[in-house]
Amino acid sequence: MAEIGGISARMAREIYGQVEAETLGGWRAAATQAGVPAAMIAYWEKEMIQQTQQLRDNAKATGRKN
Repeated sequence: MAEIGGISARMAREIYGQVEAETLGGWRAAATQAGVPAAMIAYWEKEMIQQTQQLRDNAKATGRKN
């Protein structure tokens, strides 16, 4: 996908790392502060992790630390 958009693989990994840190990294605290019920937080967090697993695996395989 990065190549199609004219972005290097390295830059795509860096962008992904930033997005992951802002979304998955702070998800639970932000949702709790917003009053989202614990069961919904757990469900959404599980889904986000599952949906991004391939991206995180790729980042690990190319040497980027999570």
